[in-house]
Amino acid sequence: MFSLVRQLRADETEKRVEAAQKLGEIGTKAHQAIPKLRMSLEDQSVEVRKAVVLALMKMGERGTPSWLRGLDDKSPEVRKVVEDKLDEGGDEVIEDVTKVMQSPIGEERRLAVRALGYMSKRTNKAIPSLGKAVLDSEVDVRQEAAATLGRLGSKAAPAVPQLAKGLQQNRDWWNVRKAIIEALGDIGPAAAEAIPNLVEMMQDKDDDVRKAALNAIRKIGPSAVQALSEALPASTWWAKAEILKMLETFGSKAKAALPALIALLNDNDQDVRRRAAMIIGKFATEGSSAAPTLQKILFDQKAPHVLWSVVMDTLMKIGPDGHAVLRKALDHHDWWLPKTISEAFGQSGPDTPPEAIPTLEYALQHSRWEVRWTVALVAGRMKAKAAPLLPALLKALNDKESRVQVQSALSIGEMGDAAKSAISPLKSLRNVGSPERQAAIKKTLEKLGDSE
Repeated sequence: MFSLVRQLRADETEKRVEAAQKLGEIGTKAHQAIPKLRMSLEDQSVEVRKAVVLALMKMGERGTPSWLRGLDDKSPEVRKVVEDKLDEGGDEVIEDVTKVMQSPIGEERRLAVRALGYMSKRTNKAIPSLGKAVLDSEVDVRQEAAATLGRLGSKAAPAVPQLAKGLQQNRDWWNVRKAIIEALGDIGPAAAEAIPNLVEMMQDKDDDVRKAALNAIRKIGPSAVQALSEALPASTWWAKAEILKMLETFGSKAKAALPALIALLNDNDQDVRRRAAMIIGKFATEGSSAAPTLQKILFDQKAPHVLWSVVMDTLMKIGPDGHAVLRKALDHHDWWLPKTISEAFGQSGPDTPPEAIPTLEYALQHSRWEVRWTVALVAGRMKAKAAPLLPALLKALNDKESRVQVQSALSIGEMGDAAKSAISPLKSLRNVGSPERQAAIKKTLEKLGDSE
C-alpha cells in the first residue's frame, strides 16, 4: 500500500491514476492513505482527481469528508462524479454525509451542507440536518445552509423554525440574513410562521435585506396580512408605502388589515392616505366601516384633488354606506363640494365603476345644472355600462337646462345596443324642442340604427 501512496507522486499521469484506482480497490483497509489522497485532489490532471474521488468513496465514512471536496473542484467532470454519488446514494451515504456535519472543520461542514442539499431533492431525511446547519458557528456554513434550503422550496418547510431563529442570530452578518430571508420566500406559504420575523427585517439597516424581506413576504402571500397590518403604525414612511403596495396586490384577501388601513386615512403623508383608500375600495361592501373617515376627507376643502378622486371611487365601491356619503356631499350647502364631486366624476369617465350607478342617478336630479350635465357626460363615457341610467337620461331630455338635454341625448347614443329600448321615446321627441336637442336626438337615432 505504501508503494501505491508513493506512486501518487509519480511523474506519469497514468501511474498516478493507477495508484488511486488500486487504493480504491483495497477499500476501507486503505484508510491510512486518505491524507495523501486528499492532497492529490489538487493534482493538475482531471483524470487523476476523478480517480482519487472514486477511491475515497470506497473508504467508508472516513473518506467522506475528503471526497466531498470534489463539489468545489474546478472541473465539471470531477464535480459530476460527486453529484452522481449523491444522487444515487442511499441511506448509508446520507448517514455518512450527516456525520461530517459534526466535523470541527467549517469547510467540511459547508460541503456536507451542499451535499445534503443534492440528496434532499429526492428525500426529506437530510432536511433536519440542514435546519441545524442554519445555526452553525461558521458564517459560510450558515449561508450555505440557508441557500440550500431555499433551493428545496416548500420541501424545506420543516426547517422554518431554525431559519426564523437564524435571523435573530445573524445581526452582524447581512449576507446571512439575506440568504435566510430568500430561503423563507422560496419555501412560500409554508413559511407563514416566520412572517413576524420578516416584517421585522423590513426595518433592517441594510437596504438589500429590507428588499429581500418584502419580496419574501410577497411570495408567502396573504397569510402575511395580519402581521403586516400590525406593523403599519410603527413603520417608516418607506415601509408603509411598500406594505401598502403589497396589500394592494392581495386585493380582497387583505381585508384583515381594514382597521389599520382606516387609521392610515389620517396619515400625514398624502400618498399613504391615497393608497390606503384604494385598497379599502377593493374590499367592496366589507370596507363600509371606513365610510365615516372617508367622509371627513371628502368634506375637507384642503384635501388634495387626487385624494378626493380616490376617496370618491372608494365610496362608490363600498356599497350603501358609501353612496349615502356621496349623496350627502352632493347636497352639501357649500358650493365647492358638489362641483368638485361632479368634476371627479368627469375625470373618472370610462373607468367609473358600475357600483356608482345609484349615485349618478341621484346626481342627475341635482339642483346645479353643471352637476347634471357632468353626470350625463360620464354616462356616455361609460357606454353600455351606463344602461341602468337610461330611464333617468330619457327624463333628462326635458331638463330645464338645454345643455343637459343635449348631453343626455348624445350619451344615450353611446350605449349602442343597450339603448335600443330608447328608440321609440326618442322618435317622439326628435321634432320637438330646441334645434340643438333635435339635432342631438337625430344623431343618436342614427347611431342606434334608426335613420328615418
